[in-house]
Amino acid sequence: VVSSFLIVREDDQFFLSMPIGMGELTLKHLHKFQVFYKTELTLNPSEYNVFPLASVKAFNETKNVLPSLPESDFDISRNNEYSLIRLPNTQQTDLALQCWTRSQSKILSAESASTWQTQNYLTGFYLISVEDSAKFTPQELNYDLMGAVSFDKGCYTGQEIVARIHYRGKPKQRLFMLSCTLPSNVKLDCETIPKMQLHLEDKEFTLEKVINILIYKGIFYISFFLNPDLITESEAAFLKITDDSGFISLESRLLLTTPLIKR
Repeated sequence: VVSSFLIVREDDQFFLSMPIGMGELTLKHLHKFQVFYKTELTLNPSEYNVFPLASVKAFNETKNVLPSLPESDFDISRNNEYSLIRLPNTQQTDLALQCWTRSQSKILSAESASTWQTQNYLTGFYLISVEDSAKFTPQELNYDLMGAVSFDKGCYTGQEIVARIHYRGKPKQRLFMLSCTLPSNVKLDCETIPKMQLHLEDKEFTLEKVINILIYKGIFYISFFLNPDLITESEAAFLKITDDSGFISLESRLLLTTPLIKR
């Protein structure tokens, strides 16, 4: 996966939203295919303002100016001024919406850019960063499980590998998210992560392929890659953090980073 993004169509134009720094890389990659189509590609970060709406309260406070709530994941609702995209909600934390507008309306600026990044993380839809570009297959990021990759369209870069995994094999690793309540006496830093171990009944794994960590509203979240064949959905997960006095065992919730898997 070179790049991933959310896309909104407006008449004959398509607008892509992605993490900071990915615009130049994505544009460079798409330019290679531009000669085959009558298209124009431009990088215009000021075209739209994108706001997060991460709670029912935030939506209710602004619903007098917003379109209706989209019914399904990745659905879009619109009015003359705003577009609402409903995101998947892996952690089932109230609500996950992105609002796109050309307006400078202050009514939607209550939730900061950091909330936008947090929201993207909690939805489970991991957006590729510059550091991660071209490192993972769609299956490893669970894009195939959330409908973010097509298996019946024309040729694209890496299609043979992606299709072979889908039809004839299975990914050796998938992205999982673990969450738990973090005690106040536990401090996380660069030295702590290598000391974390995941316990699943009689199995123990060192978290070697961690790609993101977050503490939000008193809950600790960590995303990492793991072979899905090594676990079952019924297993109780415990996060073991080793410190100078021994270890702390925290009961945790482990799930694939997509809400479309039955749990």
